[in-house]
Amino acid sequence: MFYVAMTGARSSLTVLAQGRHPFLRSVGGVVLQREVSPDPTSLPNAGHRIIAPDPRLVDLSFAGRLKDGAPSLAAIAEAAVGDPVTLSRHGDRWLILNGRERVLGRTAKAFVPPEDAEVIGGEIAVVLQWRKPRAAVQGPP
Repeated sequence: MFYVAMTGARSSLTVLAQGRHPFLRSVGGVVLQREVSPDPTSLPNAGHRIIAPDPRLVDLSFAGRLKDGAPSLAAIAEAAVGDPVTLSRHGDRWLILNGRERVLGRTAKAFVPPEDAEVIGGEIAVVLQWRKPRAAVQGPP
C-alpha cells in the first residue's frame, strides 16, 4: 500500500510515523522531516474511555428471569439501537437504564468500570434476542 500511495501521489505524500520510518530515508531536500508533539487535550472527548459492546459484559438471562408484565419487559420491547442509556450501581452490579430511567438490563459480574472513571452515558449498540438451548425432554418409550 505504501508503494501505491507513493506512486499515486502527484505533488506530495505525507507519511506519519513514530520514530524513523523503515521505507523513508532522507534523500537530500526531497524529504522534509518534522517533529510533531500531539496535544491530547485538543482532541474531542479527550480522556474519555469507551467500552466496546460485548455480550460477555451483560447479564443475557436478565429478561428471561422477569415475570410477565414486568415494566422492564415493556422497556426492552421499546428499546432501539441508538437510544441513550445510563448505568446505575446496584449492589455488585450495574443496572442499564433507558432515557426514562426504566431498567433495560444489568451488567454481568465480569463488568467492572475503571475505578478512576465516571460513567457519563452510552447508547444501545445492538439488541440481542437470546435463548438458552432447552434440554431434550425424555418421555416414556
